[in-house]
Amino acid sequence: MKVPIDEICIKSRYRKDLGDLEPLASSIQAVGLLQPVVVDSRNGLIAGQRRIEAARRLGWTEIEALVAGDADDALRLLTAQRDENTCRKDFAPSEAVAVGAAIEARESKAAKARQASTRKRGTAEPARAGNLPQREKGRASEKVAAAVGMKRRTYEKAQAVVQAAREDPERFGPLVKEMDKTGKVDRAYSKVRRATTAAAERANTQEPSGVWTLTATQDVVDCATLVTDPPYGILDEPWEPKQLESFTREWASRWWACGAHTLLIFWSQRYLWEGRRWFDESLSHYAFRQLLVWHYPNNKSPQSREGFKQTWEPIFFYRRVGSPRLIELSDGHWGDELHDFDCHVAAVPQSNFNDENMKQHPAQKPVEVMRWLINAVTRPGEMVCDPFAGSGTTGIAALQLGRSFYGIETDPEYLAMAKGRISTYGKVRAPVDEIF
Repeated sequence: MKVPIDEICIKSRYRKDLGDLEPLASSIQAVGLLQPVVVDSRNGLIAGQRRIEAARRLGWTEIEALVAGDADDALRLLTAQRDENTCRKDFAPSEAVAVGAAIEARESKAAKARQASTRKRGTAEPARAGNLPQREKGRASEKVAAAVGMKRRTYEKAQAVVQAAREDPERFGPLVKEMDKTGKVDRAYSKVRRATTAAAERANTQEPSGVWTLTATQDVVDCATLVTDPPYGILDEPWEPKQLESFTREWASRWWACGAHTLLIFWSQRYLWEGRRWFDESLSHYAFRQLLVWHYPNNKSPQSREGFKQTWEPIFFYRRVGSPRLIELSDGHWGDELHDFDCHVAAVPQSNFNDENMKQHPAQKPVEVMRWLINAVTRPGEMVCDPFAGSGTTGIAALQLGRSFYGIETDPEYLAMAKGRISTYGKVRAPVDEIF
């Protein structure tokens, strides 16, 4: 039966520190009241003070209640309910994920509404307004986990298990049932992670299914991402441009038309600031997102004692304006396996002496570096482009990950070398007359 909240008498012995009621209120608003409060025949409260206060915050005037006729009846009703002091502990992990999704959707909608209202009033500080969604998202994540009675990290692991079951019900569906039955989220998450890691390792050892093209024709093609290491005037090689600025502006002004979600461009420390300006002004419809760092050991002597030895290379990361593509670095989680650095570091060593890393080009990068980048910004089957293919390292990495590849190399010697290196990693696609 429903009882008016104002008519419920909360006796002094039941008054207590109610703690943070926001998670409980969010959960009740999303999925309703799961357990009625318990009152005696005179509407004196026996159990449910936190639920009543949360309902008041939501503007409720009535609440579902069970009436205990005597002490034995009250004990029976209380035994049938879970302890309300820890919010929503009666959820199985998969149920918690479902409820959390509903709460997240509501919180996201509310955050966007608040942001729109703030912009409309013109009260936000311009320098800080762009940070609002991320701050709201972080707070919402903590609230959602608390609302379903979990720690944030446990909730995220349960989410990963449920998502794996959605993508492969036959394989991971039983794991969700086991997780709900035992409540052991960590065990289920570990099994999912081991299985997905093993699958990725098998994929890297099998022949990839991607197709590839290498050509000297400098046409712009559509792709999901552009990953390239263009000439930038630091080597004594015939293919280095004599006028670096005009050369860089020319190819960047053409290749923004590829429509890629992301552009990852290796560059030099020497021309770091100039290059950033050239790309900003040439890459129409793209916005500079971050400066990434490839850090590598360098056991060579410094070229000059006037400066420090170089042990890193910058990578410009541009994102197409309005692109929904998200970065995915393996299955790690920020704050746990990964760290909240503004400048990501690909800590992949420079290795040039074996297998696919045998150095055949003076500016050659390790396959692992290109694979790390491509894996983060593309999905299997998508097209990766490199308008400066060199010895074909980007193509090898793309094909190893099951992506397709389109590369351009105008130097005949390096074009033939790249084709030879890439040919063992995927199927050739037209132009057929340039295969060998």
